[in-house]
Amino acid sequence: MIGIMSDSHDRLEKISKAVRVLNHRGVAAVLHAGDIVSPFTVRAFRELRCKVHFVWGNNDGDKLTLIRLFGDMATFHGWVMHGTVGGLSIYMAHHIPDELAEKLARAGFNLIISGHTHSLSIRRLADRSMLINPGEVCGYLTGRSTVVVLDSLTMQAEVVEL
Repeated sequence: MIGIMSDSHDRLEKISKAVRVLNHRGVAAVLHAGDIVSPFTVRAFRELRCKVHFVWGNNDGDKLTLIRLFGDMATFHGWVMHGTVGGLSIYMAHHIPDELAEKLARAGFNLIISGHTHSLSIRRLADRSMLINPGEVCGYLTGRSTVVVLDSLTMQAEVVEL
């Protein structure tokens, strides 16, 4: 199981709730598609019982302090992550236009993760490719605070309201 989240925007109570949900679900890794924003949120994320992978968003501020405070529990991939988690080939960036997502699916990525728009979206793109925008943890723009839990074996995605 993989937890997918984005756009937490310093909203500590929602981050804490997301962490509790993801820990309860027993996710093996969390993928965050950007806009953590400030270093003071690290204390909420530190409760996660798994490795976290982050990419930068357009609102992320003090990047060096975020990296330092997260320490070994997190990997910061810069603006783009492409790698393997849970046996899936993953491409993650804060914003991925639709035409690029289609090309990434054709290139063989199983999971393409984007954030930025704060709009929840889960779409199959190709045989075994899926594009997920987990919406927003913060709930500021849409009024919905969400994370996605993905079963990496079946590619079944579940939206969890916070």
